[in-house]
Amino acid sequence: MANEGGKVAQKSGKAGRDAKRAERAAKRKAGGGKEKEKNPVLQQARERYSEELKKQGLAGDQMKTKLKAHLKEVVKPAMNEAKAGAKSKNLKGAERRKYVQDAVRTKLGL
Repeated sequence: MANEGGKVAQKSGKAGRDAKRAERAAKRKAGGGKEKEKNPVLQQARERYSEELKKQGLAGDQMKTKLKAHLKEVVKPAMNEAKAGAKSKNLKGAERRKYVQDAVRTKLGL
């Protein structure tokens, strides 16, 4: 009889896990998950450069392409360089994130 009780407990445990999996899948499909937080350094660089382009009086399409090019040519290499520096210093977690953000801000003059 003890085995039967164990099997029943296993089934309920498996059923519980299956229910949780189904719930997580439904949230993913419905977009119910938590929104991903944007990188504050990228947001800051994007805002600053877009303001600069607005002062120059560029149209929306031109501004969008120049902004994308600026992020690709200037900001991304600075991020990669900062990440390499953090890796060489063997930083992890919050320290790494803070180091990368500070390094990129100083490089871009933000």
